[in-house]
Amino acid sequence: MRFLLILLFVSNAFAYFTSALSGKNYEFKIQGPIKERKLGLKYDRVQYITLYNKVAFERAVIGMPAFVEDCHDDGDRFASWSKDVSWSRSFSAGASFELLGIGISSGVDIQKEVSFSIQRWVHSRLGVNAKHTLMVSGYDLEGESYKKIFNSKTGEHKYKKIKNSQLGIPDQRLVLFVEREVLGECN
Repeated sequence: MRFLLILLFVSNAFAYFTSALSGKNYEFKIQGPIKERKLGLKYDRVQYITLYNKVAFERAVIGMPAFVEDCHDDGDRFASWSKDVSWSRSFSAGASFELLGIGISSGVDIQKEVSFSIQRWVHSRLGVNAKHTLMVSGYDLEGESYKKIFNSKTGEHKYKKIKNSQLGIPDQRLVLFVEREVLGECN
């Protein structure tokens, strides 16, 4: 019995879902609910299916410089990267009414600002020549979506391509870290 449970676990750990349209294998599957369509059609039920893979990556952050630590640098805060992003939204409206020399006016001003800031300090060590590069790791989602249409009376079904069926969602679960490459040691 124990062997059978282990065998079931191992076989499910390597399960793939094969696309009915392209024949490609994917690791993950999302199936929507089966919904009714208009009466009078041969196929009266529809279900949307998405298959996708998580594609891991690790790369240098674009637009951020690398720092080189010289032999004489020593300290907890040798260098840092900083990124600030701000969004601002403003809405303004006003009305004015003048009749017989009497003026009335009113106005509304709504403003919202959101700031996001991130900073990463680098530690240096005396006697080491090293290069520090800000890196990011995460994964992209890549796959496809299509629909399965059914005839509820006969059980007949077929698969149909949908518009924009290619799935591509970049930069999921991002993690920032510093890669330290020791170039040499000094006396």
